[in-house]
Amino acid sequence: MHRLNDILAREILDLNPGEVIDKEIAERQFKVIVKGFNYLSSSNNNFLYIADEVGLGKTYIALGIASLLRYFAEDQALQNYKDVIIVPKKNLQYKWQKEIKNFTKNNFLQNQNRVKNILGDTVGKNTTDELHNQLELFSSGHPSYEIFRNSSFSLGFAGEGWKDKLLSRLDDYGKETMRIAFKHFRVNDRYTSEDNYPEIKRLFGYLMNIASETIDLLIVDESHNFKHGIGPDVAARNQVASRMMGVIDEETDQELFTLIPNLRSRIKPLAKKVIFLSATPLDEGCHEIKRMLDIFITDHPYRKLDNEAAHEKIKVELSSFMMRGLMKISLGDTGGPVVQHSRNQYRHEHREGNVNKDKQAEIQKIDDPFMAATLGLMQFKTAEILNTKNHGGAFEMGMNASFET
Repeated sequence: MHRLNDILAREILDLNPGEVIDKEIAERQFKVIVKGFNYLSSSNNNFLYIADEVGLGKTYIALGIASLLRYFAEDQALQNYKDVIIVPKKNLQYKWQKEIKNFTKNNFLQNQNRVKNILGDTVGKNTTDELHNQLELFSSGHPSYEIFRNSSFSLGFAGEGWKDKLLSRLDDYGKETMRIAFKHFRVNDRYTSEDNYPEIKRLFGYLMNIASETIDLLIVDESHNFKHGIGPDVAARNQVASRMMGVIDEETDQELFTLIPNLRSRIKPLAKKVIFLSATPLDEGCHEIKRMLDIFITDHPYRKLDNEAAHEKIKVELSSFMMRGLMKISLGDTGGPVVQHSRNQYRHEHREGNVNKDKQAEIQKIDDPFMAATLGLMQFKTAEILNTKNHGGAFEMGMNASFET
């Protein structure tokens, strides 16, 4: 694939056309996009981790890399080129769809009907048809941006006729195979809270893999949500997602492969390239990254390692596939030296409710009765809205849209 230099890249991308964002941030975004594209362009590299702090533009960096991968793709591939994006919540599906449109119109300069048409719109379909609230096959025969949310992979079974609804999302081979599994596992027509059917969920993931077109680029937003990896004890969401991506679990799914002898041979790696996005990539250790890779990539260098070995190996190799940028602010007296401080330097946090780092934090108090009443009222109204059936979810996501909020 094409290797890009800065001169050619500037003929394709402009990260700050109206100079409305900080020039230093825009230039860093540009540099990361070029570096990320060149890294993924190598046939030896199939995943990249963008771990910038909040505010540095991870979404636009991912879209820049994605657009370049589309732009330099083989002509034949463009006929059905697929970017698939997985996001945590419904509102972020709309956000990504909007950002795809804005990036193509404002930041991508070439309108040669590869990424951008002569009207300034995306060549890949980017409509409500490409927003998926459930795990289903996406259409083929044309380029598109398909956007799923995490809950799409949870496969909640509910109400009468749920089996027929599940079957309707499969192709003919999938329908026939699933009917065999329904009979074998004695699946009830009416789903109850006592039913789980993990085998059915995992089989559905495999059948979606078999029926799906290859994904040219997969973007996993807030990828730390998948840090628990695969296995029979993790969330069904992770188990279904991994199987749709073509990850075969011989031990857990032995009964499925025995029941359906031709199943295993039909499963394929689904995503050619994967970009992970998260401002908080690590919690307990580097082995969490290995677990994320386990879900979405069939072949990666850490798969067969245990947690301790994976942690040590990834720790050494992390800089080869992870890009991490820190938000910094400049502080200094007027006329005096200006010093840059990272977020860890300018922000204190105390989980027990105090900005000091004392183990025995002093309880915070508000002496002014008016301020105390105002804050209490705000807290009450916030809790009230969060509990509202029709508006709570949207309000909650708005409040939690960034760590700084």
